[in-house]
Amino acid sequence: MLSKFSPALVVFFGSVALLAGLVGSLYWISRPQFGAGNAEPLEIHCAAAMFQVVETIAQEYTTTYGQQVVIHAGPSQVILKHLEEAKKADLFLPADDSFIRQADNKGLLGEVKNVASMSAVVIVRPKLGKEIKTWNDFLAAGQKIGLANTDTTAIGRLTRQTLQGQGLWQDLEAVKPTYLGDVNEVGNSVAVVGATDVGITWDALAKVLVEKNPDVKIVRLKELDHAKARVQIAL
Repeated sequence: MLSKFSPALVVFFGSVALLAGLVGSLYWISRPQFGAGNAEPLEIHCAAAMFQVVETIAQEYTTTYGQQVVIHAGPSQVILKHLEEAKKADLFLPADDSFIRQADNKGLLGEVKNVASMSAVVIVRPKLGKEIKTWNDFLAAGQKIGLANTDTTAIGRLTRQTLQGQGLWQDLEAVKPTYLGDVNEVGNSVAVVGATDVGITWDALAKVLVEKNPDVKIVRLKELDHAKARVQIAL
């Protein structure tokens, strides 16, 4: 199924699939009896940014091994809270390693593996009618801007921290952006619904949106160069 994605995405997604298969195999071996009828569902707490690819991997895994996969998806801070409350999961996949460190400090994790990295980019609504090349273009008067929640999402936090470090966060707040629940909502708002003109999302997700609609534009702004996430997966 992964072949339906572009080559650039297969590199990112392939690394996730490799780890999912490896950890999944180890999980199966740990069961008292190997067999679809005896295995409990594999539970994954997954950041919204990775939901689409993890869902695809889960389907492949179930087809191959016969074991069901339950995905608990949402903003990274939310899935961390759910993990802490449930104290039951097999894999934890937030969008940034800062949430891995928080979970580890709480004694919730076992082995941790590096997966990939993601960078924040701007996506532009199809047929916006104006070019977005600079930070000022992004902040243009009357433009509707979509951002992920800065308290619960990895990209929201990293964007705010990066812009605060450059003295630019107040300028962004001054244009009254729309804060959305997670990065997928930002992507849908810009690329699908058209409720917002521009938004900040992860490059991996932005490429998926362009795959679906080539009229969506991706813009890399130097002001966001340091808004990067290291993605890790944990048992």
